[in-house]
Amino acid sequence: MIDATIDDHSPNLLVTLTGTEIDHRLVREAGAYATGRGSQLVLLRVMSEREFAGRQGVYARIKDLPEYTLVQAEERGRLSAARIGHEALVAVDVEFTAVGVVGSEADQIVDAAQAYDCAHVFLAERPRSLLRRLFARDLVSGSRAQFRRARHRLADRVQWED
Repeated sequence: MIDATIDDHSPNLLVTLTGTEIDHRLVREAGAYATGRGSQLVLLRVMSEREFAGRQGVYARIKDLPEYTLVQAEERGRLSAARIGHEALVAVDVEFTAVGVVGSEADQIVDAAQAYDCAHVFLAERPRSLLRRLFARDLVSGSRAQFRRARHRLADRVQWED
């Protein structure tokens, strides 16, 4: 097991994007939180390995279409994150970095938080009902397993009406 230690004094914020409509709200909330703190946002779009493999399969079935690569998947995620950042942060003067990755969401979140020195992580719960919740959680330090468990026990919850 790998420990992920993150400077809890870092002003940087990691925002995980889900590819849903709630992403804009989440980025706006993170942008508002970051304003005046000298924070930089890192917008992370994670494509699961299953989704990546499925997309590769679709490309493979289409004649004369080149293979769908990891580089393409990550670039697609980065461009999606950048588009959302530009749209959601138009009224806020906050810098952001857009990142696209393929892999386990929990592992990629911890890796990105560590790589970009983000002490705070904004997560959106995937909607399982009509109620959507927005979560903000400080990520100070801990293992990936601790992070997975903590993700389900997020203390700071902001709810809004659909």
